[in-house]
Amino acid sequence: MDAVVARNIERLCTVEMRTKGMPRGFIHKLNMAVEERFGAPTTLLAAEKIIERVTENENVLISAGAGILPHVPKGETDGPLGAAALAKALNKGLGLKPILLTEERNIEPIKASCESLGLKISDYESFRKKNRIGFIRSYPYNDDESRKIAPEILDDYEPSLVITIEKLSPNEKGVIHTVRGFDHTHSHAKLHHLVNEARRRNILTVGIGDGGNEIGFGVIKKEVKDIVPYGRKCQCPCQSGIASDTETDFLIVASISNWGAYGLEACLAGLLNNLNLIHSSTDERHMLQECVKAGGRDGLHLKRIPYVDGVPLEVNQSVITMLREIVRNGSRETSRIF
Repeated sequence: MDAVVARNIERLCTVEMRTKGMPRGFIHKLNMAVEERFGAPTTLLAAEKIIERVTENENVLISAGAGILPHVPKGETDGPLGAAALAKALNKGLGLKPILLTEERNIEPIKASCESLGLKISDYESFRKKNRIGFIRSYPYNDDESRKIAPEILDDYEPSLVITIEKLSPNEKGVIHTVRGFDHTHSHAKLHHLVNEARRRNILTVGIGDGGNEIGFGVIKKEVKDIVPYGRKCQCPCQSGIASDTETDFLIVASISNWGAYGLEACLAGLLNNLNLIHSSTDERHMLQECVKAGGRDGLHLKRIPYVDGVPLEVNQSVITMLREIVRNGSRETSRIF
Protein backbone atom coordinates (compact mmCIF):
# COMPACT_ATOMS: atom_id res chain seq x y z
CA MET A 1 0.00 0.00 0.00
CA ASP A 2 1.35 3.42 -0.94
CA ALA A 3 0.76 7.13 -0.34
CA VAL A 4 -1.53 7.40 -3.39
CA VAL A 5 -4.03 5.03 -1.80
CA ALA A 6 -3.72 6.68 1.61
CA ARG A 7 -4.20 10.13 0.12
CA ASN A 8 -7.40 8.99 -1.58
CA ILE A 9 -8.56 7.56 1.74
CA GLU A 10 -7.97 10.92 3.38
CA ARG A 11 -9.71 12.80 0.57
CA LEU A 12 -12.80 10.71 1.19
CA CYS A 13 -12.62 11.08 4.96
CA THR A 14 -12.25 14.88 4.75
CA VAL A 15 -15.29 15.60 2.55
CA GLU A 16 -17.34 18.13 4.53
CA MET A 17 -21.12 17.88 4.90
CA ARG A 18 -21.75 20.46 7.61
CA THR A 19 -24.82 22.67 7.64
CA LYS A 20 -24.91 26.43 7.67
CA GLY A 21 -24.67 27.72 11.22
CA MET A 22 -21.82 25.34 12.08
CA PRO A 23 -18.15 26.15 11.46
CA ARG A 24 -17.22 24.71 8.08
CA GLY A 25 -14.89 25.09 5.11
CA PHE A 26 -11.69 24.29 7.00
CA ILE A 27 -11.25 20.51 7.24
CA HIS A 28 -9.35 20.12 3.96
CA LYS A 29 -7.09 23.02 4.96
CA LEU A 30 -6.27 21.33 8.27
CA ASN A 31 -5.63 18.06 6.44
CA MET A 32 -3.19 19.83 4.10
CA ALA A 33 -1.46 21.44 7.07
CA VAL A 34 -1.05 18.03 8.72
CA GLU A 35 0.40 16.44 5.58
CA GLU A 36 2.80 19.36 5.21
CA ARG A 37 3.84 18.94 8.84
CA PHE A 38 4.38 15.16 8.57
CA GLY A 39 5.37 14.86 4.91
CA ALA A 40 2.84 12.16 3.97
CA PRO A 41 -0.75 11.08 4.76
CA THR A 42 -0.88 10.43 8.49
CA THR A 43 -3.39 7.59 8.16
CA LEU A 44 -0.59 5.70 6.42
CA LEU A 45 2.25 6.92 8.66
CA ALA A 46 0.34 6.09 11.83
CA ALA A 47 -0.63 2.63 10.53
CA GLU A 48 2.97 1.89 9.53
CA LYS A 49 4.30 2.97 12.92
CA ILE A 50 1.66 0.97 14.79
CA ILE A 51 2.59 -2.19 12.89
CA GLU A 52 6.28 -1.51 13.52
CA ARG A 53 5.99 -0.76 17.23
CA VAL A 54 3.36 -3.09 18.71
CA THR A 55 3.58 -6.74 19.72
CA GLU A 56 0.80 -9.31 19.91
CA ASN A 57 -1.08 -9.47 23.24
CA GLU A 58 -0.02 -5.98 24.28
CA ASN A 59 -2.70 -3.57 25.47
CA VAL A 60 -3.96 -0.62 23.45
CA LEU A 61 -5.82 2.25 25.14
CA ILE A 62 -8.58 3.76 22.97
CA SER A 63 -10.54 6.74 24.23
CA ALA A 64 -13.70 8.19 22.70
CA GLY A 65 -16.81 9.99 23.86
CA ALA A 66 -17.94 13.58 23.41
CA GLY A 67 -21.12 15.41 24.26
CA ILE A 68 -22.31 18.42 26.16
CA LEU A 69 -24.28 18.07 29.37
CA PRO A 70 -27.24 18.17 29.74
CA HIS A 71 -28.06 18.11 26.01
CA VAL A 72 -26.19 14.89 25.19
CA PRO A 73 -26.31 12.89 28.42
CA LYS A 74 -24.74 9.65 27.08
CA GLY A 75 -22.42 11.04 24.44
CA GLU A 76 -22.52 11.56 20.70
CA THR A 77 -22.59 8.95 17.95
CA ASP A 78 -19.30 10.39 16.68
CA GLY A 79 -16.50 8.59 18.51
CA PRO A 80 -17.95 5.32 19.79
CA LEU A 81 -18.21 3.78 16.32
CA GLY A 82 -14.68 4.75 15.40
CA ALA A 83 -13.37 3.39 18.69
CA ALA A 84 -15.21 0.10 18.21
CA ALA A 85 -14.00 -0.31 14.62
CA LEU A 86 -10.37 0.33 15.57
CA ALA A 87 -10.58 -1.88 18.65
CA LYS A 88 -11.84 -4.76 16.51
CA ALA A 89 -9.30 -4.15 13.70
CA LEU A 90 -6.33 -3.91 16.07
CA ASN A 91 -7.47 -7.00 17.95
CA LYS A 92 -8.13 -9.06 14.83
CA GLY A 93 -5.23 -7.79 12.73
CA LEU A 94 -2.43 -7.39 15.27
CA GLY A 95 -3.62 -9.30 18.31
CA LEU A 96 -3.74 -6.19 20.50
CA LYS A 97 -5.99 -6.16 23.56
CA PRO A 98 -8.30 -3.11 23.56
CA ILE A 99 -9.02 -1.14 26.72
CA LEU A 100 -11.54 1.65 26.14
CA LEU A 101 -11.49 4.77 28.31
CA THR A 102 -14.37 7.23 28.50
CA GLU A 103 -16.59 9.20 30.83
CA GLU A 104 -18.91 7.04 32.94
CA ARG A 105 -21.95 8.34 31.06
CA ASN A 106 -20.61 7.14 27.70
CA ILE A 107 -19.83 3.55 28.62
CA GLU A 108 -23.06 1.92 27.40
CA PRO A 109 -23.03 3.39 23.84
CA ILE A 110 -19.36 2.42 23.39
CA LYS A 111 -19.96 -1.06 24.75
CA ALA A 112 -22.95 -1.50 22.45
CA SER A 113 -20.90 -0.34 19.45
CA CYS A 114 -18.13 -2.83 20.22
CA GLU A 115 -20.42 -5.77 20.84
CA SER A 116 -22.36 -5.09 17.63
CA LEU A 117 -19.08 -5.95 15.82
CA GLY A 118 -18.65 -9.13 17.85
CA LEU A 119 -16.05 -7.69 20.24
CA LYS A 120 -17.35 -8.77 23.63
CA ILE A 121 -16.74 -6.39 26.53
CA SER A 122 -15.90 -8.17 29.78
CA ASP A 123 -14.77 -7.54 33.33
CA TYR A 124 -11.04 -6.97 33.81
CA GLU A 125 -10.23 -10.42 35.17
CA SER A 126 -11.74 -12.11 32.12
CA PHE A 127 -10.02 -9.57 29.86
CA ARG A 128 -6.62 -10.45 31.35
CA LYS A 129 -7.09 -14.17 30.62
CA LYS A 130 -8.55 -14.01 27.10
CA ASN A 131 -7.34 -12.50 23.84
CA ARG A 132 -10.47 -11.73 21.79
CA ILE A 133 -12.40 -9.49 24.18
CA GLY A 134 -12.24 -5.89 25.36
CA PHE A 135 -12.53 -3.96 28.60
CA ILE A 136 -14.04 -0.53 29.36
CA ARG A 137 -13.32 1.71 32.32
CA SER A 138 -14.27 5.27 33.18
CA TYR A 139 -11.95 8.27 33.36
CA PRO A 140 -12.57 11.18 35.74
CA TYR A 141 -13.75 14.72 34.97
CA ASN A 142 -11.82 16.37 37.79
CA ASP A 143 -8.49 17.83 36.67
CA ASP A 144 -6.48 16.92 39.77
CA GLU A 145 -7.88 13.40 39.85
CA SER A 146 -7.24 12.97 36.12
CA ARG A 147 -3.64 14.10 36.50
CA LYS A 148 -3.11 11.69 39.39
CA ILE A 149 -4.67 8.65 37.74
CA ALA A 150 -2.88 8.98 34.38
CA PRO A 151 0.44 7.42 35.46
CA GLU A 152 -1.41 4.78 37.49
CA ILE A 153 -3.36 3.64 34.40
CA LEU A 154 -0.19 3.46 32.31
CA ASP A 155 1.58 1.53 35.08
CA ASP A 156 -1.31 -0.92 35.45
CA TYR A 157 -2.02 -1.62 31.78
CA GLU A 158 1.39 -0.99 30.15
CA PRO A 159 -0.07 -0.10 26.73
CA SER A 160 2.07 0.05 23.62
CA LEU A 161 -0.38 2.45 21.95
CA VAL A 162 -2.84 5.20 22.95
CA ILE A 163 -5.49 6.43 20.49
CA THR A 164 -8.00 9.21 21.12
CA ILE A 165 -11.04 9.83 18.92
CA GLU A 166 -13.10 13.02 19.25
CA LYS A 167 -11.70 13.66 22.75
CA LEU A 168 -11.66 17.36 23.46
CA SER A 169 -8.51 19.04 24.70
CA PRO A 170 -7.95 22.23 26.68
CA ASN A 171 -6.50 25.25 24.93
CA GLU A 172 -3.33 26.95 26.17
CA LYS A 173 -5.29 28.45 29.08
CA GLY A 174 -6.67 25.08 30.19
CA VAL A 175 -10.22 25.64 28.89
CA ILE A 176 -12.05 22.94 26.88
CA HIS A 177 -14.33 24.34 24.16
CA THR A 178 -17.02 23.19 21.80
CA VAL A 179 -16.33 23.75 18.10
CA ARG A 180 -18.47 26.91 18.33
CA GLY A 181 -16.22 28.36 21.00
CA PHE A 182 -18.15 27.83 24.24
CA ASP A 183 -16.56 26.66 27.48
CA HIS A 184 -17.62 23.14 28.43
CA THR A 185 -14.64 22.10 30.52
CA HIS A 186 -16.96 20.55 33.09
CA SER A 187 -18.53 18.14 30.57
CA HIS A 188 -15.36 16.26 29.63
CA ALA A 189 -12.82 13.94 31.19
CA LYS A 190 -9.30 15.34 31.16
CA LEU A 191 -7.71 12.68 28.94
CA HIS A 192 -4.96 15.04 27.86
CA HIS A 193 -3.11 14.21 31.09
CA LEU A 194 -2.97 10.54 30.05
CA VAL A 195 -1.76 11.41 26.54
CA ASN A 196 0.90 13.78 27.86
CA GLU A 197 2.17 11.15 30.30
CA ALA A 198 2.17 8.49 27.55
CA ARG A 199 4.33 10.72 25.36
CA ARG A 200 6.75 11.29 28.24
CA ARG A 201 7.12 7.50 28.41
CA ASN A 202 7.63 7.16 24.63
CA ILE A 203 4.33 5.30 24.21
CA LEU A 204 2.98 5.77 20.68
CA THR A 205 0.02 8.19 20.53
CA VAL A 206 -2.51 8.94 17.77
CA GLY A 207 -5.11 11.72 17.92
CA ILE A 208 -8.16 11.78 15.65
CA GLY A 209 -10.47 14.77 15.40
CA ASP A 210 -12.67 17.00 13.24
CA GLY A 211 -12.64 20.46 14.78
CA GLY A 212 -9.20 21.56 15.93
CA ASN A 213 -10.28 21.41 19.57
CA GLU A 214 -9.46 17.72 20.07
CA ILE A 215 -6.44 15.95 21.50
CA GLY A 216 -3.69 15.86 18.87
CA PHE A 217 -4.28 19.21 17.18
CA GLY A 218 -1.58 20.76 19.33
CA VAL A 219 0.88 19.68 16.63
CA ILE A 220 -0.66 22.28 14.28
CA LYS A 221 -1.91 24.75 16.89
CA LYS A 222 -0.84 27.80 14.91
CA GLU A 223 -2.67 26.57 11.81
CA VAL A 224 -5.80 25.83 13.84
CA LYS A 225 -5.75 29.40 15.14
CA ASP A 226 -5.31 30.77 11.63
CA ILE A 227 -7.79 28.50 9.82
CA VAL A 228 -10.61 27.42 12.14
CA PRO A 229 -13.49 29.73 13.10
CA TYR A 230 -13.06 30.50 16.83
CA GLY A 231 -9.59 28.97 16.61
CA ARG A 232 -7.92 32.16 17.81
CA LYS A 233 -10.78 33.83 19.68
CA CYS A 234 -13.61 31.87 21.29
CA GLN A 235 -17.03 32.91 22.60
CA CYS A 236 -16.20 32.34 26.26
CA PRO A 237 -14.53 34.70 28.75
CA CYS A 238 -11.05 33.21 28.22
CA GLN A 239 -11.01 34.73 24.68
CA SER A 240 -8.07 32.46 23.75
CA GLY A 241 -9.69 30.29 21.11
CA ILE A 242 -10.56 26.64 20.82
CA ALA A 243 -7.19 25.44 19.46
CA SER A 244 -6.03 22.30 21.25
CA ASP A 245 -2.83 22.51 23.26
CA THR A 246 -2.31 18.71 23.36
CA GLU A 247 0.06 17.03 20.90
CA THR A 248 0.17 13.41 19.75
CA ASP A 249 2.79 11.57 17.71
CA PHE A 250 0.35 11.43 14.79
CA LEU A 251 -2.74 13.49 14.06
CA ILE A 252 -5.52 12.34 11.72
CA VAL A 253 -8.01 14.95 10.49
CA ALA A 254 -11.47 14.02 9.21
CA SER A 255 -14.77 15.78 8.62
CA ILE A 256 -16.31 13.31 11.10
CA SER A 257 -14.01 11.77 13.68
CA ASN A 258 -15.40 8.27 13.11
CA TRP A 259 -14.27 8.59 9.50
CA GLY A 260 -10.72 9.38 10.61
CA ALA A 261 -10.72 6.16 12.63
CA TYR A 262 -12.07 4.33 9.57
CA GLY A 263 -9.26 5.82 7.49
CA LEU A 264 -6.69 4.40 9.91
CA GLU A 265 -8.56 1.09 9.89
CA ALA A 266 -8.39 1.08 6.07
CA CYS A 267 -4.64 1.73 6.02
CA LEU A 268 -4.05 -1.05 8.53
CA ALA A 269 -6.09 -3.36 6.29
CA GLY A 270 -4.08 -2.37 3.23
CA LEU A 271 -0.70 -2.78 4.91
CA LEU A 272 -1.68 -6.13 6.44
CA ASN A 273 -3.27 -7.27 3.16
CA ASN A 274 -6.52 -8.12 4.95
CA LEU A 275 -9.51 -6.28 3.51
CA ASN A 276 -11.78 -7.80 6.15
CA LEU A 277 -10.16 -5.63 8.82
CA ILE A 278 -12.38 -2.89 7.41
CA HIS A 279 -15.85 -3.41 8.80
CA SER A 280 -18.73 -3.71 6.31
CA SER A 281 -21.54 -1.30 5.53
CA THR A 282 -23.86 -3.75 7.31
CA ASP A 283 -21.60 -3.57 10.36
CA GLU A 284 -21.82 0.22 10.19
CA ARG A 285 -25.62 0.03 10.26
CA HIS A 286 -25.62 -2.34 13.23
CA MET A 287 -23.08 -0.22 15.13
CA LEU A 288 -24.97 3.03 14.68
CA GLN A 289 -28.32 1.46 15.51
CA GLU A 290 -26.97 -0.16 18.68
CA CYS A 291 -25.12 2.98 19.73
CA VAL A 292 -28.34 5.01 19.42
CA LYS A 293 -30.34 2.33 21.22
CA ALA A 294 -27.85 2.56 24.12
CA GLY A 295 -28.28 6.34 24.37
CA GLY A 296 -25.93 7.85 21.78
CA ARG A 297 -27.18 11.05 20.12
CA ASP A 298 -26.45 12.80 16.87
CA GLY A 299 -24.19 15.76 17.64
CA LEU A 300 -26.05 18.16 15.35
CA HIS A 301 -29.70 17.35 16.02
CA LEU A 302 -29.08 16.28 19.66
CA LYS A 303 -31.52 13.41 19.16
CA ARG A 304 -31.31 9.63 19.33
CA ILE A 305 -31.47 9.12 15.58
CA PRO A 306 -29.17 7.13 13.23
CA TYR A 307 -27.09 10.15 12.20
CA VAL A 308 -23.51 11.18 12.95
CA ASP A 309 -22.80 14.92 13.08
CA GLY A 310 -25.92 15.51 11.00
CA VAL A 311 -25.00 12.90 8.35
CA PRO A 312 -27.50 10.04 7.91
CA LEU A 313 -26.77 6.33 8.22
CA GLU A 314 -26.83 5.69 4.47
CA VAL A 315 -24.00 8.15 3.84
CA ASN A 316 -21.86 6.65 6.59
CA GLN A 317 -22.43 3.23 5.06
CA SER A 318 -21.38 4.58 1.66
CA VAL A 319 -18.11 5.84 3.11
CA ILE A 320 -17.32 2.32 4.29
CA THR A 321 -18.17 0.88 0.87
CA MET A 322 -15.87 3.39 -0.83
CA LEU A 323 -13.04 2.85 1.66
CA ARG A 324 -13.16 -0.87 1.03
CA GLU A 325 -13.01 -0.31 -2.74
CA ILE A 326 -10.13 2.19 -2.49
CA VAL A 327 -8.11 -0.38 -0.56
CA ARG A 328 -9.22 -3.31 -2.73
CA ASN A 329 -8.29 -1.61 -6.02
CA GLY A 330 -5.19 -0.05 -4.50
CA SER A 331 -3.77 -3.51 -3.82
CA ARG A 332 -4.41 -4.82 -7.33
CA GLU A 333 -2.18 -4.57 -10.37
CA THR A 334 -3.49 -4.74 -13.89
CA SER A 335 -2.19 -4.35 -17.42
CA ARG A 336 -4.30 -3.07 -20.28
CA ILE A 337 -3.63 -3.83 -23.92
CA PHE A 338 -4.27 -0.22 -24.98
